Amino acid sequence: MSKLYDGEELERQRALGRAEGLQQAHDDGSFDQGFLDGKLTGLAEGREAGFAEGLTLGAKDERARITAILTSDAARGREAAARHLAFETEMSAEQAIGALRTMVSSSSIGARQAGAIISHGR
Repeated sequence: MSKLYDGEELERQRALGRAEGLQQAHDDGSFDQGFLDGKLTGLAEGREAGFAEGLTLGAKDERARITAILTSDAARGREAAARHLAFETEMSAEQAIGALRTMVSSSSIGARQAGAIISHGR
């Protein structure tokens, strides 16, 4: 029986993540086309399942991040900025909330304007 993979081809297959177990199966005589087909199908299905799970977890994490930013105390009076940070940046919730805390809120601007009007009227 000739070698299944040798030299560069073996390295190429290893880089693709396909050689695991194939050389051993060839060496011990248990290799056949069904084994190869099953191994490659299993790898493809595993990658697809991992990708789908990653998308699901990523979406869940992103929704939690957006909710944390938009419902934080720091977002009160800074709703437009909170929406921008939540939807238009890749900042973590902690970073976005920290940034919101450094911004002047619309309610404090309103209070200052009201105070200025009252003090001018005196």
